[in-house]
Amino acid sequence: MIEHGVIISSGNTLQLPLLQGLDDAPANSVTLAEAEQQHIMGILKTTGWRIKGPRGAAAVLGIKPSNLYAKMKRLGIPTHREKDTMVT
Repeated sequence: MIEHGVIISSGNTLQLPLLQGLDDAPANSVTLAEAEQQHIMGILKTTGWRIKGPRGAAAVLGIKPSNLYAKMKRLGIPTHREKDTMVT
């Protein structure tokens, strides 16, 4: 990378174009937690909010139901029962 910079640079300043823009996140980027939340919500909707069983969201995601419940709690995703009793 340094060698490439030396070759393409002119003047007294070393230009490293491969490093430019690394600090700039795309405007439509989401955090890992947001992506995980969106993915889990999508799976829950397709499984009819079923978490356990062979056709449940945990099986689709390849994780144990207890792990899915923990992830949902951490991400602020209510269970189907909690969702139905929420006051909007």
